[in-house]
Parts: sequence; structure tokens; C-alpha cells
Amino acid sequence: MRPRTADEFLDLACLTHSENDAVERREQAEAILAASPGLAREDAYVAAVVGDVSALREHLDCDAGLVTRRGGPRDWDALLYVCNARIAPRASWDPLACARLLLDRGADPRTHALISQVPYTAIRGWRRGGRSGCGAATHAGAGARRASARCGRRSERRAGALQHALPARRRLD
Repeated sequence: MRPRTADEFLDLACLTHSENDAVERREQAEAILAASPGLAREDAYVAAVVGDVSALREHLDCDAGLVTRRGGPRDWDALLYVCNARIAPRASWDPLACARLLLDRGADPRTHALISQVPYTAIRGWRRGGRSGCGAATHAGAGARRASARCGRRSERRAGALQHALPARRRLD
């Protein structure tokens, strides 16, 4: 198996906001991460996606411009990547803390990406299951409606947590 890149991981780990958001994409991203555990130390966007606060802080300390710089396979900033990620965080990783760190360092809470002419904001990615891991529930088959409802409530709580992380002057409407 050839070495996998951070860009491949990022592309597979994040929501596409299309019919291509299959669970298999997340599983492939998890496999890349398992085979290349040092990716978070090598790439700031990967550090944000997996919720590795220590690695992200090191990247930002070395290059403060990373907080708003767009890059990776989608040409997104780190806040968009962390909010649209579907990777289950490891016990020691904290995606919400990464989002807070990015916001504290100057990330734009209104950052967005145009997908099919529709602006997708960071908070929208967070709510759509990017951080709650609920995207998989919509593909679950039997019981998907119940799981989707549970995930909807969990997503709203997590979106509320992200909203709470924003300073009052930066709150999203």
C-alpha cells in the first residue's frame, strides 16, 4: 500500500454536502489515520480535523497565518475542516477545543465554502453531523429515523456548544 497523504485523509474525513457522504469515506479516512498516526503533527488541517489541540497549537505557534489560510484538498480554512469532519475523536483529542483555539487566534466564525452555489458555513457543518458523528445514522437502515432524531438533538447541543465558544461579538445568527 502506498503512503497516503494528508490531503487524501482530509477529503475523506469531511462532509461533501452531497450524495457522496457515504460511511465508507469516513472508514477510509480512519484507515489512513491508523496507518499514518503522525499526520496531525505534519499538517495543521489534519490536527484540527482529529481534534489534536497540542498539535494544532504547535502549528499555529509556528505560523499564525494558518488560522485563516485556506488550503488542503477543498481550499478551506482550519475552522471549516474541524466543523465538517466526521472522524470520531480519540479520548485525548477535543475538536471543540480546536475550534475554540482557532477562534481565539482569529478564525472567522462566518467562514464558509461555496458548494453548488450554496454557502456552507462552519456552524452548518457542525450541525449537519460533521462533529457529532451523526451522518452515519442517516445511512443506518432500520431505526435510522430514531437514530437521526437522536443525532439531531445531539447535533443541536453540540452546535450550541460551538456557539457558546464564540465570543459575544462573534456569535453566529
